[in-house]
Amino acid sequence: WLRAEPLESRRYEVQIDGVRLHGRVRDRHPDGLVRLRTGSLNGPAAIRHGLDWLLANAAGDALPLVQFHDDGEAGIGPHVQPALSVAQASDALRALLRLRQRGLREPLRFGPYTGWAIHTASAEKQRAEGAKRWHGSDRSWGESRSEALQLTLRGQDPFVDDAHYAELLHTSRLIFTAVREGRALADFPQDDTV
Repeated sequence: WLRAEPLESRRYEVQIDGVRLHGRVRDRHPDGLVRLRTGSLNGPAAIRHGLDWLLANAAGDALPLVQFHDDGEAGIGPHVQPALSVAQASDALRALLRLRQRGLREPLRFGPYTGWAIHTASAEKQRAEGAKRWHGSDRSWGESRSEALQLTLRGQDPFVDDAHYAELLHTSRLIFTAVREGRALADFPQDDTV
């Protein structure tokens, strides 16, 4: 796929609503941002790859995200997320920045592994798959056991009732719709940020 073309890293910078976003994005190929992962994609990797993709496109470097990873029946790839317009990438980043603002004021009910389990499950299985990833079992790690999440959420369980789960569901959708599809979802109804 690379056709013996060398990969490069490039520095990008954009201003979105007065916030300067910048970073160096690695593995840039003329045909896209290349991401190779052994095994299947998970939440943290999807977020990292998607943020690079959004930043490059918001900065005007219209590149698809080209991923190689085990995607079950779909094979190892390439799995391509198409290039975005500057406006579309900026809107997706703006939605994530609004969520960040909210997260600076109050704990967000979200964990990247649990959010990914929700995002990738069918609608009827989202809550069950998310709860399984959050709680774990005697034989598997649960994201709720993370010391950082225990401290942040003060032991609160986002699956304890419908309202808490609705917040987790919306936050997961907002994040993964932005980083996987380049689309901005509306803010959570209780969110009063601009």
